[in-house]
Amino acid sequence: MHKSKLVAAFVLSTALLASCNTTTTPDNTAPGPKPAVDVTKVPDTDSLKAPMALTVGTAVDGLIAGQDRDVDYYAFDAVAGDKFRLTVTAPAGSTLDPYVQVWMPDGRTILEKDDDSGAGLNSDLRFNVVTPGRYIITVTSFDIAREADAKDNKATNLYRLNLARR
Repeated sequence: MHKSKLVAAFVLSTALLASCNTTTTPDNTAPGPKPAVDVTKVPDTDSLKAPMALTVGTAVDGLIAGQDRDVDYYAFDAVAGDKFRLTVTAPAGSTLDPYVQVWMPDGRTILEKDDDSGAGLNSDLRFNVVTPGRYIITVTSFDIAREADAKDNKATNLYRLNLARR
């Protein structure tokens, strides 16, 4: 099943669950709190050949689902001397234990990797750029990163990625 079908199924099931035991608001908008991650706006980031470009300081919502061994790819350009903090957090209700890697411009060297140095199971990296160029960030689940035959394809594997200067 493709990511777009899983996202649609998740959105529908979330809407159905939200309608249970709630009332409509005076302006007839959907009742209940808004989810921390808007899954209708999750970009397709499953291609290393066309990673999603990141804007430093802008959070991006993602989903590890749609295939048994999903990996999401992001890219950003950096110059020598840049200092960054990268966080990947799973919002309330998410089933994801995120695993993140930052790849050097040569595409073969891992600059940093993290499973859970943030709060709970979340990833939190701080790194300095020495080599200028395009860096790739990969996000997947810890289960997939840890075991070669593991599958983790839940529609609730939501995350928020934020790359910021420090």
